[in-house]
Amino acid sequence: MLRYLGQKNITLPAYTTLQRFISGALNRKQGRIYGICHQVLSRTDIDNIDRLLEQDEALYPISIIRQDVKDFTYSEMLNEIRRHELLFPLFGIGKAVVEAAWRRSAGLSGHIFCSG
Repeated sequence: MLRYLGQKNITLPAYTTLQRFISGALNRKQGRIYGICHQVLSRTDIDNIDRLLEQDEALYPISIIRQDVKDFTYSEMLNEIRRHELLFPLFGIGKAVVEAAWRRSAGLSGHIFCSG
């Protein structure tokens, strides 16, 4: 937006005006995402997401997502299996939310996606 205003030689609005504008846009987008999640997610899905955010032994389970495999030892492979078991249900959740967002933005409330 700032680039566009500069290219068109339009005087920039005050900082607080820009802040209100951007804050309003972010709030609308967040509301849209919450609405889609409320429509798509089941109680089980929400519980799976909540488990990622529960602190256990000074670590959050979500932090293991970012850890790379150090080597191919038995213990590292067990950690990788645990990570997969944690993430597998979340893939379906994410896919459902993205598909619902796409359908809503495309105006296709009854569109059926190919699985795969």
